[in-house]
Amino acid sequence: MKAASPSPGSRGAKLGPTSFGVPADRILPFQKFLRHFQDAHQHAGRKPPFCFILGAGASMQSGIPAAGPMVDDWLRVLHADAKSGKSLEAWATAKTLGIPGFAYACRAESYSAIYDLRWAGQEEDGILYLQEKMKDALPSYGYAVLAQLVSGPHRAIITTNFDSLATYALFQFGCEAPFICGHERLVDSLSTAPAPSSSSCTTTSSPVPSTAPTVPAASTVPGTRP
Repeated sequence: MKAASPSPGSRGAKLGPTSFGVPADRILPFQKFLRHFQDAHQHAGRKPPFCFILGAGASMQSGIPAAGPMVDDWLRVLHADAKSGKSLEAWATAKTLGIPGFAYACRAESYSAIYDLRWAGQEEDGILYLQEKMKDALPSYGYAVLAQLVSGPHRAIITTNFDSLATYALFQFGCEAPFICGHERLVDSLSTAPAPSSSSCTTTSSPVPSTAPTVPAASTVPGTRP
């Protein structure tokens, strides 16, 4: 089950059938999640542990932009280079960009493909662009809380982000150094790892394009070694 994180003005709001891309009956209200987590913590060893899955929203309070603003930035550059005479929205189509299924209203979903178009032939500049976005970021309060949550029996973190804030938080606020497993080793590690026992786990399965940097965000599977 996935917890619905509270946000300003969201108290009492009804969740849609696919909030966060998850069916409504699979989403726990925040208070119910807390009770569910406390019960799982109390009966550790007899109930499956939690695995925390992080997306871009986890790093926004640390100053790292989500995919949407970066996609808009890249599309503006591509549009200017094209000199089509059309508005950005009219120009940016699946046919023009060569991205099957692209829809301007859902442009952030084509993050990887648009990144590849924007930085084609400038792969090093693309890496520097992303590094610039991350260079001053520090773990937010939420990451500090997360580091404490995984100090117990619930030791796995999977992050789709290309930053290393989860790793930094575990080093800074956690009780143990994490075992870091990059996304390229994630499948093998999860398929061969024994049941969690020790060492906090940060996992990175980054959606960064193939030409973008593989920043060592983390995946830790307790009880295994690199």
